[in-house]
Amino acid sequence: MIFPEGPGAMTPLGVAVALGREQEQEQEQVERIRFIAYGVVAPIIVAVGVVGNLLTIVLLRQPQFKGVTYTYFLVLALSDLLSLSMCVSLLVHILHEETCSFATAVWFAYFELFLINVPMSTSVLVVVCVTVDRFYSVCRPTHFTTIHTERVARRAIVGSVSIAVLLWLPMCFLMHPVECIEPMCSPPDNQTWWVVRFNTNFFPEVWYRPYFWVRQVLVSFIPVILLVVLNTLTVRGFLRLRARRNEMARNSANGSLQLRTSSTVEGRYRKEQHLIPLLVAVMITFTVTMVPSGILNAMHTDSPDSKATYEIFRAVGNDLEVLSHALNFYIYILCSRSIRVSLKNICRRRRQISFAGASVSRVVVAVQQLTKRHEKGKTLSPDPTGIVGLADIEEATRIENEPQDVSAQLTSQRNLAQRV
Repeated sequence: MIFPEGPGAMTPLGVAVALGREQEQEQEQVERIRFIAYGVVAPIIVAVGVVGNLLTIVLLRQPQFKGVTYTYFLVLALSDLLSLSMCVSLLVHILHEETCSFATAVWFAYFELFLINVPMSTSVLVVVCVTVDRFYSVCRPTHFTTIHTERVARRAIVGSVSIAVLLWLPMCFLMHPVECIEPMCSPPDNQTWWVVRFNTNFFPEVWYRPYFWVRQVLVSFIPVILLVVLNTLTVRGFLRLRARRNEMARNSANGSLQLRTSSTVEGRYRKEQHLIPLLVAVMITFTVTMVPSGILNAMHTDSPDSKATYEIFRAVGNDLEVLSHALNFYIYILCSRSIRVSLKNICRRRRQISFAGASVSRVVVAVQQLTKRHEKGKTLSPDPTGIVGLADIEEATRIENEPQDVSAQLTSQRNLAQRV
């Protein structure tokens, strides 16, 4: 994700210096586009993505979600959550380029882009790792056990983080804070204001272009190609396995053999058949959201023919890239039955706990009222028959036994989710 304008960009966000009438109007149009894209659309995407990734982390912490694949998913949710949280700083920076705080300018220059793009690139590389794991599961089952281990998963995750850090580390030295002075920019008042500019002395443009292209190839184009190719092969391999399985079931003359084959393969078959919609959804969303930003970064220019048209395409590409890190949870919800079941169980458990707490509170209040009445020399119930007091005792007994019933029900639901 590249939000800076480029080494040659010197005009600040909200000021049009020494421009003609047409250029001023175009600059105002660019500012409106940026406000809509980064002040309205992007914050909504970030908020939805943060909620989704937090729910993903809560779900994947459940006991039934243990294994290599869910380890990848947990790291994916954590990296997406971190990158979306850091995007808040970048959105503020885009809409308010000048700052009167030197510390804020230092953050914008040396840390902001690095801390946003490292988790984003880590997320992309982890998606590639999951794709490779699923490809071996379907198309290379004899070698699947060698790569589908926690040790390999940890190495893949560490490798993804390391590659992302190395690729984005130069961004810490690419820009530096400078004082906002004429004619570079117009300070809003007489105070000292700071802006972020490219450090062409330390990082000349002749170095920036090769670095830029190598980085984009490694974090955009190669992952997109791998994701599309491997997911296509995985889906095709699974369809072939399903066709072969159906043919063997039709041609089998030995009923006992067919029964044994079904009993050993049926569990894996039911598990893998949910893989196709998930892979197709990931492939489509990843391609749709990542390709525009990759094309945008590949055609990056400091002097476009139409700044407004270029800004629209740039805003769409950046918002789509943010959207790609916000959709993972909702894709899992739509395509993974086990996650849907777990989410329902968590919601049901929360409601049961809330209901039990409310019932206990009512019993406590009733007991306190009865105690006060008893201290005043009154009977336990205003009704001579004592029905109210008996009902309170029965309610207290029921609430006392209710946690055990809730615990047994939750244990049954957890076993059902594991079988699913």
